[in-house]
Amino acid sequence: MWLKTYLDFSPSRQPWAAITNLIIEGSAQENAIAQAIQNPFLQCWDIPSRGPRLTCLNDDIRRMIKVAKDYNTNLAAVKTSARQRKQLPAWYHIDERLSTIKSRPKKCLIGKHETLIVMDLINVSARIRNQNRSNEHTPNPFCCCHNCLIDQEKGCYNPHECAQKALTKVQRISPKWNPWGPENPLDGLSLTPTCKTNNLQAKVNNDKIIFNPSLTCGDNVADTF
Repeated sequence: MWLKTYLDFSPSRQPWAAITNLIIEGSAQENAIAQAIQNPFLQCWDIPSRGPRLTCLNDDIRRMIKVAKDYNTNLAAVKTSARQRKQLPAWYHIDERLSTIKSRPKKCLIGKHETLIVMDLINVSARIRNQNRSNEHTPNPFCCCHNCLIDQEKGCYNPHECAQKALTKVQRISPKWNPWGPENPLDGLSLTPTCKTNNLQAKVNNDKIIFNPSLTCGDNVADTF
């Protein structure tokens, strides 16, 4: 039950789960960027099973992590929605191999642009994806468009380079987890909107409901566990 509550990333998440998450973050690899670390179940870094990094975890947390490993708890949804994919952490992405973040644009995206989730990368890259005539962005380090000026005020030396890096990072995510990837094909299993509405009313009336066999998880990342 503790593990299930801990993996509930919805707005109603219990305060103790959020605090536990902060403690677990302290067990991440020493060369990891603290601002980019969020949760080992949503990212490609792992909690150590031995060694000095384990000392920051108390017995209760260790037992919870042991249960997770014993039952192979992981982000293994068959089908995810685009909204879920946008909610995933932008760095140490579940789709990546763990590696050191060294480049200036990546560090700037984390420190100056404060990109935490994939949706943040999408927002940063919007200026170079938007082909509308109203788009004032120019592909150079000295662009004076509205978004670049804001980024320069935050301390970014080359907003265009960061926007390009954000775009490249999203594009390199595999189709299964990519928010721009091909949408999951219709499986012919999902209930129609009318059936879903009828089910909601049936629950209120404690009546029979129609089973929903859809393989697609809900909109919250917590639904993928």
